[in-house]
Amino acid sequence: MKLNTKPNILSDFSGKLNGNLKKNKNQGTSILSDFKLTGSLIIKSVMVIFLVAYLGCLYVSDYAADVSMDKISAALEQVSGVTDLSEPGVSGLRRFYQIDENDIDSYFFRKAASPMSVDEVLVVKANSSSEASAYLEAAQAHLESQKNIFEGYGTDQMALLGEASVEKRGAYVWYFCGKNAQELRQALLSMI
Repeated sequence: MKLNTKPNILSDFSGKLNGNLKKNKNQGTSILSDFKLTGSLIIKSVMVIFLVAYLGCLYVSDYAADVSMDKISAALEQVSGVTDLSEPGVSGLRRFYQIDENDIDSYFFRKAASPMSVDEVLVVKANSSSEASAYLEAAQAHLESQKNIFEGYGTDQMALLGEASVEKRGAYVWYFCGKNAQELRQALLSMI
């Protein structure tokens, strides 16, 4: 067994260093050859770029500008038929959607006076995007309830309910049902 003393350690180190330098001289010490792009590095880079783009799209897809409900209601009232609908107010919001006015930022709600009509316009601005998810579930439950009511005999109503727009973007949730549901949807989306 060899005992390593200070001179032995230094000589071992210098011998190893010289051996490595000789190997590098024989192989060539080009910086470019040491950092050659390999197929796996390219694949990893493309995957990272794809992941960043995908996450960016997810973030933007639920983005909505902060628009006052006064501006939204003014734009929606320009669509034909909306001003003919009645305003059920806070009690209607609670009755049809189980939403308390004190829990939300603001809302716009119009509904046909006749129980045989499914024409309805609702936009809820929640306090946050996460709270809006609960209101979206309430709007979807209301749509299913309406379908259950008219199933089997209300063919015109079922057709309109099938074309209803029930969606969420950012802190906004909307329920549009009627002949002009898609027009209302486009009017709202152009603002938020």
